[in-house]
Amino acid sequence: MYFSVGLVPSVVQELEIIVEESLTVKECLREMLQMAKLEGASWHLRRVDWCEEIGEPLTDENASLKEAKVIHGDTLVLVEVATASKGLPQAVCEDVHRCD
Repeated sequence: MYFSVGLVPSVVQELEIIVEESLTVKECLREMLQMAKLEGASWHLRRVDWCEEIGEPLTDENASLKEAKVIHGDTLVLVEVATASKGLPQAVCEDVHRCD
């Protein structure tokens, strides 16, 4: 499986990781963060489709990669949740690359 860090996968370096399909989304996220030398609890995984558009986050951290339908050859992206100003809810930066 391949992964990158950030919201524009075609601009950043793609990394390759080999994981078992029985690994949970949370365990996979942890391994990717370690490989990318990143820290913190504000990261989540999103799948990248064939036109490099970033999809919805993989929200069920306890699901296996197989249950989350992550398959060999998929590309995932690590996205950090940005904390909004005091009094506002957390928001995800959505500078998503579109294939128009």
